[in-house]
Amino acid sequence: MYYNDSVGRITRKFDFDPEAGTISNGVDFADFRMPGDSLSPRTAKELPERFLGGEPDGLVMDTEGNIWIALWDKGCVLCFKPDGELIREVRANGARFTTCPAWAGGGLDILFCTSAKVWGTGGDDGGKLWRFDVGKQWGVRGQAKYKFAG
Repeated sequence: MYYNDSVGRITRKFDFDPEAGTISNGVDFADFRMPGDSLSPRTAKELPERFLGGEPDGLVMDTEGNIWIALWDKGCVLCFKPDGELIREVRANGARFTTCPAWAGGGLDILFCTSAKVWGTGGDDGGKLWRFDVGKQWGVRGQAKYKFAG
């Protein structure tokens, strides 16, 4: 299970026990904090400096277990392997505040991402829906969402 702490600028990974409905063993997965931002130690793999200061927003998983995270204030969606290695970046050119990725298309091979418009930031093409043909580009497919049975 993954948890984005947008304000804290960190994504954490947990073990999930579906029988008990509990989480345990939380570890830092992706750390977007600027150096000196927090007293907690950095344990996640280092990221390129251009991503530091961004806020992890929405996330989805693909069928290979990779995690796709929209990065607020950086205009992109990043793809990480389950071990935390950054392997891909897709840019929402012109949008600074990417928010929530989602899988679509008949084969769940298209990644869409929303963006926000923050007034007063200037030169931002936010408030739109962005389409990334990641299936065509990399052979990636999204993981279907679980349906609530209750």
